[in-house]
Amino acid sequence: MNNISIIKNYDSTEGDNCSYISVDKSKVKTIRDLVIQAAETFKTKTYLRYQIENEIQSVSFEELLFACETYGAWIHKEMENNVTDSERGVHVGLLGIGNYNYYIAYLGTMFSGNITIPMDPNLDINTLMYCINHGDVDVIFYEIKFQSKIDVLKEKCPNVKEYILLEKGNSTEISNMTDLLIKYKGQKISKNIKADDNTLMIYTSGTTGKKKGVVLTHDNLIDKFFSTFNFKGNQTEIYLCILPLYHIFSSNDFLFSLRFGFTVCFDFDISKLVKNLQLYQPTKTSLVPLLAKNLLNIINLNIQEHPYIPIEEAKNQIVGKNFYKIQSGGGYLSPELSEGFRKYGIVIGQGYGLTETASKASLSDFNPKKIASVGRVAPNSEIRIYNGEIQIKSRAVMKEYYKDPERTKEAFTEDGWLHTGDIGYFDEDGYLYLVGREKNLIILSNGENVSPEALETLYANEALIQEILVYGYEDVLCAEVYPNFKYAEMNNISEEEIKKKVWNIIEVKNKDLPSYERIVKLSIRNEPFAKTASKKIIRSEFMKELEIREKNKEKIKPKEIKKPTNEIQSKLSQIIFHALGKKEFGIDSDLYEFGLDSFSCTIIMNEIRKEFNIPISLNFVVHNSSVEKLEKYISEYKKDENEETIDFSKRDVYPTVLSQIYSFGVYKGFTQGNIPCLFRLHEDVDLQKLKESIEKLIDINYELKATIHLDEEGKYKNYRHDERKADIKISKLTDKEWEEVRKGLIYPYNFTEDELLYHIGIYETETYNYLYFDISHLMCDGISYRNLIDELNDIYEGKIIEPKKYSFFEYSLENTHNFLEVFKKERGTYHNKLLEGLTLHDNPFMRKDAYNSKPYVDAQFIDTYSKIDVDKFHAFCDSKSITDNALFMFAAAHALNLYENINDCALISLHNGRISERWNRVCGYVAKYYQFRFTEVENEKVVDAIHRSGKQIMETMCTTLPFITKNNFFFQYQGRIRDFNEIGGKPAVQEDVLIDSTFNQLSVFLRQNKFRYVMNYWSNVYDTQQLDNYIHIIEDIVVGIINGTEYIKDLRSQISEKYFTNKRSCSVEELNEAIGKKVFVCEDEKNTFINTYILNSQLEKQFIGGWGDIYVEENEYINVKDIIDNPFGEGKLFKIGYTGKFLPDENQTINVLENDCRFIMWALLGFERYQNINIIEKTLEEYEGIERASTDLKFTNGEFAIISNIYGENEPDIEKVKEYLKSKLEERIVPSEIIYHKME
Repeated sequence: MNNISIIKNYDSTEGDNCSYISVDKSKVKTIRDLVIQAAETFKTKTYLRYQIENEIQSVSFEELLFACETYGAWIHKEMENNVTDSERGVHVGLLGIGNYNYYIAYLGTMFSGNITIPMDPNLDINTLMYCINHGDVDVIFYEIKFQSKIDVLKEKCPNVKEYILLEKGNSTEISNMTDLLIKYKGQKISKNIKADDNTLMIYTSGTTGKKKGVVLTHDNLIDKFFSTFNFKGNQTEIYLCILPLYHIFSSNDFLFSLRFGFTVCFDFDISKLVKNLQLYQPTKTSLVPLLAKNLLNIINLNIQEHPYIPIEEAKNQIVGKNFYKIQSGGGYLSPELSEGFRKYGIVIGQGYGLTETASKASLSDFNPKKIASVGRVAPNSEIRIYNGEIQIKSRAVMKEYYKDPERTKEAFTEDGWLHTGDIGYFDEDGYLYLVGREKNLIILSNGENVSPEALETLYANEALIQEILVYGYEDVLCAEVYPNFKYAEMNNISEEEIKKKVWNIIEVKNKDLPSYERIVKLSIRNEPFAKTASKKIIRSEFMKELEIREKNKEKIKPKEIKKPTNEIQSKLSQIIFHALGKKEFGIDSDLYEFGLDSFSCTIIMNEIRKEFNIPISLNFVVHNSSVEKLEKYISEYKKDENEETIDFSKRDVYPTVLSQIYSFGVYKGFTQGNIPCLFRLHEDVDLQKLKESIEKLIDINYELKATIHLDEEGKYKNYRHDERKADIKISKLTDKEWEEVRKGLIYPYNFTEDELLYHIGIYETETYNYLYFDISHLMCDGISYRNLIDELNDIYEGKIIEPKKYSFFEYSLENTHNFLEVFKKERGTYHNKLLEGLTLHDNPFMRKDAYNSKPYVDAQFIDTYSKIDVDKFHAFCDSKSITDNALFMFAAAHALNLYENINDCALISLHNGRISERWNRVCGYVAKYYQFRFTEVENEKVVDAIHRSGKQIMETMCTTLPFITKNNFFFQYQGRIRDFNEIGGKPAVQEDVLIDSTFNQLSVFLRQNKFRYVMNYWSNVYDTQQLDNYIHIIEDIVVGIINGTEYIKDLRSQISEKYFTNKRSCSVEELNEAIGKKVFVCEDEKNTFINTYILNSQLEKQFIGGWGDIYVEENEYINVKDIIDNPFGEGKLFKIGYTGKFLPDENQTINVLENDCRFIMWALLGFERYQNINIIEKTLEEYEGIERASTDLKFTNGEFAIISNIYGENEPDIEKVKEYLKSKLEERIVPSEIIYHKME
């Protein structure tokens, strides 16, 4: 590059006038002035809007001033006299994502003449510690979710004088901002603040690894917010802020709106962007380019998924009706991305600035012809291009790097220009363009310098390319791409085709580039790139990853594959290849290493039956997982001449299968025995044709014509009625009539002689048409329902549906025959062995007042797992050869273990039961219950545990006997079974229907490429908030897994800190009442408080609502032997010998297991038992000589047995104790075993 200096000064003749009312610029020199003038100018107009517990809160400009004055009074009286150097002011650290109190601390600190230091809470603890100590932080405001980091920082940052919660906490010993604002309410102080006083310090990355504290003055910020081009518009602008305030870019909208009186709505959870666009209906937001691209993709996909509504309406479903502008920054914005928004009436422009320039250097004027530029030089600024580098002079340029004169000097040229490290140029009209970062330049051997950012920008509007990174390797340009998997799925692009499609896009771009800028090598990745908190790809992390990959390539020598040597091996290899989709396996390979799962095992079993015409069981395939072992079986097979055949001749009456028998008790008379869906139909669906299609569907699936009722012996049987004709009604209703009819759509099946097993109706209303499609669960399961809807659509479109060769009636005969044969041999041996020794202590989600709660109150909540990236989830599963179901089952079980502070638990679930292809089209209750037991293994890797889980599930499927004993929690992963997008060949909207609940059941399923969950439970038995916490703990675990957490023990750190307890100050009275006896002794129980902790077995803070050991800080009111050093502070902790939890209520009430409602459910053949086993303990403790008792359910000899442990000085006569219990309790809950322990 030539050593040429080009200087561009802002043309001051354009002025800074605008059509908005604005504060008087001449009266504003500091942030304090800005807040005061805004309140005087805009008074009661709404400045802030935000949401707390589903209620929108509003704050006016006058109320903001009042809050800042109150905060200023506190910091003046409590902090300013306590700092070591009073001249520098109070340094206030902020650790959080952001809420109203966060913003008041952020702005109030500057308003009061002190220094705000916002910090990224996602930084590692050592970096945070450095920033706090280096930045001389005096006080830290923090969000409760980061309490664990604060606990560490308290030890490592000795100069911090106070830590204050931003939210109101439960402990009276922890200061919180809400209380301090109340204490100083109405007070204010006057203070002389100068324009050149320091006011904001933001730590930014440094090339040496240590962060640099960028110091900005009041004048820097005021210049920034008063440096604007002419505006056009009105005073009703509504800004939505989602970027956290620890980035300088995020402060723009907040402080800019103080100048112009705009309304700012904020929610810093990026995953809720679309939800908040709908909630607040803003006009504008600020986004980094990656988020802007994601938003455009969401708009495009919504339009694609809803072709039957106008484009404008589909767009408004995402961004709202008022939205028209995006301010972009923090990365490169492509013209294609801009054009993508512009066609929907949304303008997007990009400015340019650094933290060192208060993010101001150039401003966009949203000129559509110059959209590739970063705008024109901002007022009061100068920019020059020197040796290709952009250099800046401006009032907004920082004062210094804090306590770092050497790097401050390096940041400036000798003649006072700020180095940016960015490469750029001006066009003939004075618009500035960025080329890339100087440090990222790829220098080729031919002397050419290539900017990777400039090339990456070319792909910003390619829908198939979600993320791209260009890099140099072996003197050529390479690209790694993370594809948009959802877009690929929507457009029927298979995973095998993705790379080819992406390469085609690259080739098109290459044609317009000089040869040295052309990409010649492409790789596809299954996971997004690592990014900064502002969503920029971290190039250095990728280069490290690339280096490791290359080293591993050198180490790994290809394993020699053992090829087939005969015809049987060749045929088996082909069968397995198609089942697994894997090429590189040998005949001696363990197929589990290549992704063998229950689904592929079933395919292999069925294909072997067809190809070799021999019987083979799923159990055999599962336990002989190589070509050689399967070949041995086929070669040596000899037909058993005495093998008994099943009579499949048609009859009127068929036996009920075990799944039906199991469910009569809970399905008869309750809508939990219904499988309903309500579909809002597209207006083009022909209702008469739909009616006829459903009637034909029922003719084909003639099982639906059956009845289920009692025979003469009082036993339920399946009665066949093929001759019945279906008559589906079309009801024409007004909207008002429909609302009433809709309320009564769902009603239970009672299994009487003439009762149909389906409730199906078509409803034509004034606004929409609907299909209600409800099948009895006793003649349908999830797979059956999926098949019915698919076949209905095929029939409607005129496709030929082949008659069934095998129905549920034949299945019932085969199932009954196999059950009797296997029962003679197995008698539940596998399941008994699986669960032997399993202990149930309690249901952790039970309400304390749950006992005698009948009638049960049905409840349900449905929502989306917003944190789980579905594409990333499936990519992870594919790369590790694990199934979706195994991953979710592991996550649910591990979460339950953590919640209960145990290492061994069992969940009940359902598998589809279709282990033979003959059963694929069966319409009936083929699904089977099974138990999934998960025992934690020390230092086990996550992937190994999931593989172990998957194999257990497969072995369970191999057993003919369904498992018939329930425990406390039902969890099911259903995949896409419930994902119905169309009816009658047109898009349909699936609306949820509430059914009766039974104990607590959590189902996770895929719908519209998002993981959804539905929880059915009894709200007067189970605690809603605890269930909700558990659901989202599962979500965090899944996210941790797909993000690459290697060991199970590290998954806990991936769970949001908001779910963990903190110490609570409990009164002695409260503790004794919770325990149920006087354990703590003092004179004034009501006014004596003790800091109390709930810890897990690793002495870590337990989940809110999760059981753990109760510890208290050392005190004189209890004598204990188990004493530990306090891991969270000074002094000792006493382990008091009881198990407890803090409830997720407003006061975090303490609950003690030994005095709790221990309401446990278990069942045998559908007859459920519910018992509060705490009654047993209470009764035992009333027996003379027994000081304490604990009772559990333990699985032994094929059933759950009640076992009690008693504690005392002397062992009582156990038989007399049992006789005593029989006189006090129902005989069925008298423990089968009582074990004595000497009281220590």
